Amino acid sequence: MYLANFGCMKNYLITFCFFFGGFAFAQDLNFSFLKERPLKADVFFGVDQFDSTYYGLDNVLYKTTPSKTYQYQNLALGTISSVSIYNPLEIVVFYRDFNTVVILDKALNEIQKIPFLNKNITLVAKAGKNQLWLYNDDDQQLELYNYQTKTTIAKSQPQGIVLPFELKATANFAWIETFDKLLVFNNYGNLVNTYTFDFDDFTLLNNDSVLFNFNSEFFLADKNIQENRLKVSFKIENTSFANDKLYLFFNNRIFIYQLLKN
Repeated sequence: MYLANFGCMKNYLITFCFFFGGFAFAQDLNFSFLKERPLKADVFFGVDQFDSTYYGLDNVLYKTTPSKTYQYQNLALGTISSVSIYNPLEIVVFYRDFNTVVILDKALNEIQKIPFLNKNITLVAKAGKNQLWLYNDDDQQLELYNYQTKTTIAKSQPQGIVLPFELKATANFAWIETFDKLLVFNNYGNLVNTYTFDFDDFTLLNNDSVLFNFNSEFFLADKNIQENRLKVSFKIENTSFANDKLYLFFNNRIFIYQLLKN
């Protein structure tokens, strides 16, 4: 279903179909427009399972809850490269210019600073407890790293990845986006899937499903691209998914869709 103009979004029910092994999965994935709200931000990092919103403004990380706003800034480490909120009790802030990760607690207090002196790290995401996914550019390998014991738990084979620029992850899987594909790894460092169709961005949904965005058109896919898609009339800047809600950030506003359970 396509949305011809943004003003009509509230009246539509959006349906996606899962594909599994090349065959349509019986259950549809349905979203309906819920609401929109303002957010003045340079970048939207997402919403966690406690409905807290994370964003960056003037190189300051902010977290807003229904009752309070927290902030974190570290001028000595330069520009924030990425923020991972997969575990809201261990928020991961990566400063690529200084090859350093900072772990924050739920109030954005600094728990630990991790400089990587012997690794050239270009991408970072949160994994399980006390663990990080790291992309080591020197070795061109993805690593599962325990930052408390300072040990590598698993690593991929050298991938020769061209222009990796995005890493998103959970405790069990990591997704690396390059200029022409999305690579999926398990927590043993094995490459388990590759998506090679065109897309601009991707969002992790429940149960490690992936929602793709191409030219402001959203679709779910596994080997096959779906015909049922969500189309919006503006260029999405950032996306997030939590508590069965899809968040689309554009022009200092967040547009929120509710996942409808069958």
